[in-house]
Amino acid sequence: MSLNIIGKTKMPGILSIILTIGVFFWGYFLMMNDIPEQNKSIFFTFLGSYMTAWMMSIGYYFGTTFASGAKDSMIYNSTPAKKEDEK
Repeated sequence: MSLNIIGKTKMPGILSIILTIGVFFWGYFLMMNDIPEQNKSIFFTFLGSYMTAWMMSIGYYFGTTFASGAKDSMIYNSTPAKKEDEK
């Protein structure tokens, strides 16, 4: 399988969108519902882990995948530098 084919996956973007929708869902859930006192620590542990996964996916998508695609495009469109003859 070619690296070019592997590099064109849409999965990081799709996962980032799904996780972002989940962030808004959990924010809405917290505004509209009361968490029972005995479940608060479990819920907030889960929510902290979820937010960490969301931040990592956004950081990966915009930091690695997005920048790498721009770099690959720039390299592909560039012209090689000519070497000067050594005397």
